[in-house]
Amino acid sequence: MSRRVKPNKGKLLVGIFVGLILCCIGIFVVLPISIPLGIILILLAVVTVVVSVVMLFTRKSVATSKVTLNNDYSQRNISTKKTAGENLNELQSLYKKGMITVDEFKEKRKQLF
Repeated sequence: MSRRVKPNKGKLLVGIFVGLILCCIGIFVVLPISIPLGIILILLAVVTVVVSVVMLFTRKSVATSKVTLNNDYSQRNISTKKTAGENLNELQSLYKKGMITVDEFKEKRKQLF
């Protein structure tokens, strides 16, 4: 199973800071020299700042990386040191989180008892 992961707050703050610096450079340095290039730089900087601010202050995000999780629970060894109740609670927790299917849940429950 793979999940998309949004950037942490530190990365978003850096994105805002860099975007603001690029915006200032575009306005005060590049725009007087080359109007089209200055406009492109300013637009890219503004988009960077806006996207970073939206992701920082809302739950919306643009995922920048993908994490692959290994969910092969059929190969997982259930420790014999735990009581049957503890193993069942752990199994129910995995099922409620959607990390195992109904069939896997039933199969492991049969193995416990």
